[in-house]
Amino acid sequence: MKNLKVITLLLFGALVLPLSLVAQTDKDMQAIKEVVKQYEDALNSNSLDGVVAVFTLDAVVLPPDAPAVSGHGAIREQYKAVTDPGTSIDITLEIQELILSDDIAYVWSLNYGKIKYEGGEASSIDSKSLMVLQKTMDGWKTSRYMFNNNSVPD
Repeated sequence: MKNLKVITLLLFGALVLPLSLVAQTDKDMQAIKEVVKQYEDALNSNSLDGVVAVFTLDAVVLPPDAPAVSGHGAIREQYKAVTDPGTSIDITLEIQELILSDDIAYVWSLNYGKIKYEGGEASSIDSKSLMVLQKTMDGWKTSRYMFNNNSVPD
């Protein structure tokens, strides 16, 4: 009888533990998708603080045809023109792949929409990006980000 209880407990543990891991993975996957959405929303609402908030303090952004920038101060400077109140942006980040491994994840997306700088013509956005995210004490944050155009902008 004692052996039956031990076997029952082991079987129960073997079933419950994987289910709790799946639940945690699902929770993390959703949280990562929310970071991507927060970044998209921050761009669309011209929120410089919102853009910077999705990055870790030591994040690195690798923009096309420009030097890498590192840290919140440099990232803030990099995104000033895009989030300027005179800029109108309407971008969608469409996740193509999300891979999660413990406390690191990566997301690559196709990005499309329009951007119009004050006094200028609207240009199409047709790009792709790669976000590397890290699970921090404050939740999931982007630690590395790079993007480039799929075609020559209008």
